[in-house]
Amino acid sequence: MVARIEAAAVTTTDPATRRELGDIAETGRDAHQGLRAMLSTLGPPAATGPASAPTEVPISLDALPGLVSSAASPLHAVTFTEAGERRPLSLSAEVAAVRTVQEGITNALRHLEPPVQVSVRLHWSPHEVTVEVRDDGGRTRRGGGGGHGTGLMGVEERVRTAGGTLSIDDGDDGWALLARLPTKEGA
Repeated sequence: MVARIEAAAVTTTDPATRRELGDIAETGRDAHQGLRAMLSTLGPPAATGPASAPTEVPISLDALPGLVSSAASPLHAVTFTEAGERRPLSLSAEVAAVRTVQEGITNALRHLEPPVQVSVRLHWSPHEVTVEVRDDGGRTRRGGGGGHGTGLMGVEERVRTAGGTLSIDDGDDGWALLARLPTKEGA
């Protein structure tokens, strides 16, 4: 699509049309880059073929730094920090933490016009881990809205099943997901 728009821009003699087509091509490149970042956040596709078994992104806190770095791009600054001593979590709490991060990053990349900054923070205490995914609101929210997905509802259910709580803050300066999950010591 971008290549065809750029070709059309070269062939037109009208400067206003050329500028408009250039803007459309730039928007297409931005969307493509955002989509690549979002797909890398969700993980690689399953391997297929007779000699390979499907593979999945590990649902592990150890995978979070890689997940965060794979979502970063020149238009999407995504950072990860972890504070406190890591404690053991139940499997359901660990999955809830990872899914909270995935959903928060994906929503920011999907619903906000770049440039976008997203910070992922884990804060450990003896009895709980707090998982925070906060975006800066980007340049603006994307228009067209589309349908509302069920990602946040799924995350909320996972967090609740793991014995935690999820809060969603839709402030003027961006969104924040905050999951509080019990450690095995706090359960």
